[in-house]
Amino acid sequence: MAKAFVFPGQGSQQVGMGKDLYEANQSLQPVFHSADEVSGLAVKRTMFEGPEDQLKQTQITQPALYTHSLAVYQLIKDKVSADVFAGHSLGEFCALAAAGVFSAEDGIKLVSKRGALISQARQGTMAAIIGLADDAVISLCDDIKEVWPANFNSPGQVVVSGSAQGIQQIVEKAKEAGARRALPLPVSGAFHTPFMQQAAEEFRTFLEGFTFNPPQSKVVPNVTGEPTDDPTLIKEMLARQLTSPVLWTRTMQSLSSLGVTDIYELGSGKVLCGLAKRGMSGVDCTPLGTLEDINALVSS
Repeated sequence: MAKAFVFPGQGSQQVGMGKDLYEANQSLQPVFHSADEVSGLAVKRTMFEGPEDQLKQTQITQPALYTHSLAVYQLIKDKVSADVFAGHSLGEFCALAAAGVFSAEDGIKLVSKRGALISQARQGTMAAIIGLADDAVISLCDDIKEVWPANFNSPGQVVVSGSAQGIQQIVEKAKEAGARRALPLPVSGAFHTPFMQQAAEEFRTFLEGFTFNPPQSKVVPNVTGEPTDDPTLIKEMLARQLTSPVLWTRTMQSLSSLGVTDIYELGSGKVLCGLAKRGMSGVDCTPLGTLEDINALVSS
């Protein structure tokens, strides 16, 4: 009966996230302040007060989500321990910090740099395709210029990424092919595609300045979806992650293979718990994003 901590990625942000944690626990406040100091942006204020459009800006969203997830982790780490760590896209950085691969401080430096680089990358967008087989979505991508599968989230749910024109085409073709839903996502970039190549090259260089330690427990990188405790491989996978699809379906299969029966989603929302319910059997998933959630866990 193994336990897993999983951490959400971009798209899970909500105005007000983390404010209850900040106000209730002074020891957490430096975590939030460091996000502002390192990024040079008003991350904390935007998290707590919005506006929503500003919180959706990648250079703010990424340090905001990281900060919130790490604050939740700080509050529960002495109450619950995990046997395996994983995170969806940006959430992988939270997972690695929680697993001890790098410090919380280095993590905020990494995600702030990553968010800044992505925000400067060639613009594009993304869409969710629901109700088609993965192979069918891959085939549609092959037929449309500048569109790629970006997130394999659960069986029958794939996010595609690419140019605005290409995404419009694939949304139409997916509906024609019988997709239950095909809808554009409110993002400002074609994440996990060759559009991110320059950002990935600059980020790889930035990563070289950081020391990665062996994780306390297994981690599951997005690029492979396979567990590892090799810090050299983990760093290489982070460098490749910006231009590679997120293999979250395979990640959930790995969690099952490791005997995970209890998953805790640390951070904003409960997207990953929803994916776990669709993609795994015999597993309980508990979202932990608010002080109320944490108190309920601790008192249970």
